[in-house]
Amino acid sequence: MTSLSTRRRGISAALRSRRTLPAWVGCSFIVIVIVLRTLAPAPFMASQNAIFDAMQRIAPRPYVEAPVRIIDIDDESLQRIGQWPWSRDVLATLTERLTAFGAASIAFDFVFSEPDRTSPSTLMKKWATMPGFPAVSVATQELPDYDRRFAEAIASGPVVLSIALVGSEGRGAPATKAGFALVGAWPTRTVAQFPGAITNLPELEDAAKGVGSFSITGEDGETIRRIPLLARYGDQIVPSLALEALRVAQGADTILVRRESEASLRLRVGDVVVPADADAGMRMHFTAPVPGRTIPAWQVLSADQRSQVEDRIAGHIVLVGTSAAGLSDLRATAVNPFDSGMNIHAQAIEQMLLGAHLVRPTWFAGAEVAAAVAIAVSLIFICALGGVGLSLGALAAVITTVLAAAWYGYADHHLLGDPTVVCVAAAPAVIATALTRYFVNERDSRRLKRAFSQYLAPALVEQVVRNSGRLQLGGQTREISCLFTDLEGFTNFAERAPAGQLVTILNGYLDSLCSIAMDHGGTVVKLIGDAVHVIFNAPVDQPDHAIRAVACARAMDAFAVQFRDEQQRRSIPFGSTRIGVNTGQAVVGNFGGNRRFDFSAYGDTVNTAARLENANKKLGTRICIARSTVEHCAPETFRPIGSVVLKGKTRPVDVYEPINGSVDDLPWLSPYLKAFSAFAAGSSGGREQMLAYAARHPEDPIGRLMARRITEGDSTTRVFI
Repeated sequence: MTSLSTRRRGISAALRSRRTLPAWVGCSFIVIVIVLRTLAPAPFMASQNAIFDAMQRIAPRPYVEAPVRIIDIDDESLQRIGQWPWSRDVLATLTERLTAFGAASIAFDFVFSEPDRTSPSTLMKKWATMPGFPAVSVATQELPDYDRRFAEAIASGPVVLSIALVGSEGRGAPATKAGFALVGAWPTRTVAQFPGAITNLPELEDAAKGVGSFSITGEDGETIRRIPLLARYGDQIVPSLALEALRVAQGADTILVRRESEASLRLRVGDVVVPADADAGMRMHFTAPVPGRTIPAWQVLSADQRSQVEDRIAGHIVLVGTSAAGLSDLRATAVNPFDSGMNIHAQAIEQMLLGAHLVRPTWFAGAEVAAAVAIAVSLIFICALGGVGLSLGALAAVITTVLAAAWYGYADHHLLGDPTVVCVAAAPAVIATALTRYFVNERDSRRLKRAFSQYLAPALVEQVVRNSGRLQLGGQTREISCLFTDLEGFTNFAERAPAGQLVTILNGYLDSLCSIAMDHGGTVVKLIGDAVHVIFNAPVDQPDHAIRAVACARAMDAFAVQFRDEQQRRSIPFGSTRIGVNTGQAVVGNFGGNRRFDFSAYGDTVNTAARLENANKKLGTRICIARSTVEHCAPETFRPIGSVVLKGKTRPVDVYEPINGSVDDLPWLSPYLKAFSAFAAGSSGGREQMLAYAARHPEDPIGRLMARRITEGDSTTRVFI
């Protein structure tokens, strides 16, 4: 017969199997998903793109009026002006009109790589070579040259020409117009390089203010989601047409390129800052079709339409392209399956000007994987321990939540979070766990319950099943001394000081205060702007914590006075530092959540210390210390100020100011103490003594405060803050 202990070991093994086998199966599915995502990312990227495209289709970027216009050579323009290609004479007229109307820059979405065949000088040369053509006396150089006329029109305006960067040998090298300032290493390995370029006629490119590439391709070869802002042709950096049009409109000579991280760049063109990926690509945030940004080309060329179009062009970046049937460069985008290249460039410029970028921080991908693993593991254990119904309900809630979070991030903050990672990791894992539990564990559940009921009490069985460890965050109540500092007039100083000066001065100031606090054994728990929060007697025991806090306050005050004087000698309006100290019980420990927490203290003691710091403003002091702290120190090192009733409190707090010296060293101290004692006791001569002291020592802010209160009819030392 099997022994009792053997049967118990078998039951324990069955219980462990019942709990762990479904979890292991579910976790294995998580591993499979993560491995597949690493080794074969294409399906995951396709699902991510589908989600991001769907978001843009549902809620495109709202159109906000921006100084960008499209001059569209549409079908009506071809009917009115003539078939395409138009002669360079017509394009010159168009350019001159746009320049006269005050366009900030004029970008052509065409490459003029060949001479104009309709130019009279070109035609005359051609006809002269034809057999039987009659001799004429007109020299070809006297005939109009449309290319020269177009070049003159280009030279007279803020014109940007397009080039095409190609993957094979091209024709010519692009002209260098923009300068580049590189901060950090140039991302040579990530920015696309092209071996060839199709350029414009040299005389046209020489006349242009800018030259940019209009080459854009979709990540999957079809849909345009990003446009390259920079590319490389050999060792030459080539800006995009949109970026170059923006540069010329800004009147900037140089484009600043800064490497922010291994996965991101930041470009600056004049006053416009543009975030980009490591390959200098900018993620597009498209609007729905907006007729208002487009002006037909025939209206620009028509003298009758000038009054209608001039104001719409003045000060605007203008892109000239075509939407005519059979001529337009149609591309698929997240919003429009048939969008023109010129419209994509126009929207890119709008996006840069408005700063309406879609943001996907570099750490999002890692965070999404980590969240997917954490959520999937949590759901697995819910399924393994709590039941299939609960886990499926939790899965539905999780999917709904991550979809809602992704939508909220996109709609409200333009953040692109990928919910598919969580869904793809969690759903198969939970389903696999549920199926494993159903086919393996549920089959044995009644047998295990019967077996357990023979050897263990039901309550003990349930306790064993439910038992699991988890991280606990919390704290303890203990006596601490709490110190708060604040800088007078910091808000005004921060508004007026240059950014570099503000950062340098504030860093030096806060670093010194923190060093002083730590030298006295304090724990710096928070830095809030210019304020410092320090506690003593936590997390380590410090029996003399009150003495330490007072010594720290004195040292901070001495440094702050010296620092303020140094800054003011440099004509920098740096204010005084106010300090409040209090001692009492507080809850001290780690506060936060399982993902992030910090060490801090909470309670009335902390709040009172913060308000004592603020009380200095009314008292005219720099350090204000509560009686609860003074009681732990030598009383002769302080002078009483009075009782303050803090905002939101009913009980007054007796407060003191530390003094540097004794009665023998400070001749004003003995008269003050006598006058204060008599005034606080309410004696008949107390008010006269205090008034006499204030008159003899007008430099003492406490004496002035007491005298003012006596004059106003208040006969007590109580001050309401």
